[in-house]
Amino acid sequence: MNYNLDNGYGQMLANRISEASDSNVGKVLVVCSSSNVNYDKLSQLLRVDPDGTSRLFQTIAAAVAVAVAGDTILVAPGTYTEAAITITQKGLKIKGIGNVNKEIIVSSATDVTTITVNAANVEIAGLYF
Repeated sequence: MNYNLDNGYGQMLANRISEASDSNVGKVLVVCSSSNVNYDKLSQLLRVDPDGTSRLFQTIAAAVAVAVAGDTILVAPGTYTEAAITITQKGLKIKGIGNVNKEIIVSSATDVTTITVNAANVEIAGLYF
C-alpha cells in the first residue's frame, strides 16, 4: 500500500518521524522502498546529516548496518525482501509506521531467519513476517 505525503497519512508519517526524533537519544532512520510514492518526498524531508550519514534507506538491512545503539528505525508501508539481518546495537528500535496490521511485510530472500537479535533492549514492532 502506498500513501502520499500530501494527504492525512503523510501528516501522520511526518508526525511519527518528529515524535521519534524528539523522544529519542539516537538518530531516526527511515526505510522506504523506492517504489513507494513517498520516496522522493521523504528523501527531501530526510536530507543527509552533517556527518554525511543518510537517514533514508531502501532496506531494513541497510538502515541496521549504519545504526548505532539507541537509534530508531521507522519502516514505511511496503513489502521488504531482506537477507538475514543481525542486530547487535543495544536499545535499537525498529518500528513500522503503518496504520493497520500487515501493511509492512518483511520476507526472507532465502530460507534463513530474517532478523536475529544479539543485543539487549531491542524493540521490533509493527512489522509482519
